[in-house]
Amino acid sequence: MNWIPFALKAIDCGVDGLVVEGGEGGGFKNPSPVSTMVLLPLIRSRVDVPIIAAGGIADGLSMAGAFAMGAEGVQMGTRMLSCLESPVHNNWKQAVVAAKETDTVFLNQASRPALRALRTQRTEDLLPLCVVLRMPVPVDRSRRGRVKTSA
Repeated sequence: MNWIPFALKAIDCGVDGLVVEGGEGGGFKNPSPVSTMVLLPLIRSRVDVPIIAAGGIADGLSMAGAFAMGAEGVQMGTRMLSCLESPVHNNWKQAVVAAKETDTVFLNQASRPALRALRTQRTEDLLPLCVVLRMPVPVDRSRRGRVKTSA
């Protein structure tokens, strides 16, 4: 999928800036994700509006990388989920903090919405590409602390 026309269309419609989020970000995604490191400079090369980089930004080094590729700011979702002020249940915070770089999975790639989620037994069971999730409303378990991280 070519993302340039979408960015240009948004600018033609009058947006003041763009959030450019690569497939590394958590939550709902396009079934054909593009890395932030690829998408950000690609969009920056064609637009002059401010860009907020998102997806895989987790620390000062990745933030500096986003700035070097043309972003004016960054959005960190998963990183902020585990902070003290977050209303997310402590079980989820601990699971995120304990996760390794390989502890996410990309689900529902054959349909929409695709999503990146924490690797659990449940998400492992849903991994085959033939599994299509029916999710008209996002399920929010994060505040109830229902997480099983063991395989």
